[in-house]
Order: sequence, then C-alpha cells, then structure tokens
Amino acid sequence: MSKHTASLIKDLQEKIEIAQEASANITDTTLKTVAFQVVLESLLKSDELQSLPQEKPLDHGAQDAEQQKPQKDKQPKGTKGRIDALIDDGFFSQKRTINEVKDALESFGWFYKMEELSTPLMRLVQEKKLRRIKEPEKEGGKLIWRYSNW
Repeated sequence: MSKHTASLIKDLQEKIEIAQEASANITDTTLKTVAFQVVLESLLKSDELQSLPQEKPLDHGAQDAEQQKPQKDKQPKGTKGRIDALIDDGFFSQKRTINEVKDALESFGWFYKMEELSTPLMRLVQEKKLRRIKEPEKEGGKLIWRYSNW
C-alpha cells in the first residue's frame, strides 16, 4: 500500500470517527443513521472543495460578476420563490385554491400555514405572474379565491 493510499484511508477513518461522535447522543436509530450520513457527507464535501485547484487567490473584497449571477439549478428561496417555481412547473394552468397551493408546496417538503401563503400569492398577483378570481366553493357555497396563470 502506498503512502498516499494509507494517508487517504487514515483521513477517511478520522472523518468517520467525527461523524460517529456527532451522532452518538441520538437514540433513534433511523435518525442516528441519517445524522451520521449527513455529517460524513459534509466532511467529505468540505475536503473535496479544499482539494480543488485554485486558479487565482481569493479576494474577499470584490466578487466576480459571474459569481453574483443566480444559478438556475439552485433550490428556490423563500415562500414567494417557491410559489414562483410552481408557476414555472405549470401548476397554475388550472385554477387553484390557497389550500391546493399549500398541499403542492408540502409535496416538495415545504410546509407553510395558509396565512403565510396569502401575502406571497398577492405579490405574485400584483406582479401579474398570477391572477385571482373569487368563485363559489360549491354550487351556491361561500366565495373563495382561486389563483391561475394569466
């Protein structure tokens, strides 16, 4: 075994020990396994980032214009951004209630109270990304807002 391989194995063993220590106090075995995996992945990723070649020295004062541009493959941030992602996916091609919007967000693992959704939805209506129409819930029922694409 070469010195380089031995060094890599030793480094990996140290990272595994750190991950085991970090998850040692968790009693639920499922959560403990997940916590161990998350910590180990984080340690391995930080090691990968450090091993990448640096083309130029880091300048903390100014960032390149390319680094400031948002990347499209990132997760949307904030409630409004997440609803905007639903718009992009065509979710609002049919009229939707605020409860249906809440359920759609939950399917992505984003949990909100209905009260937290009304303001971002209204902002998207004001930006003309969505429209809203007040319609009866059922035949002769109470009126509720439904949101859809323009």
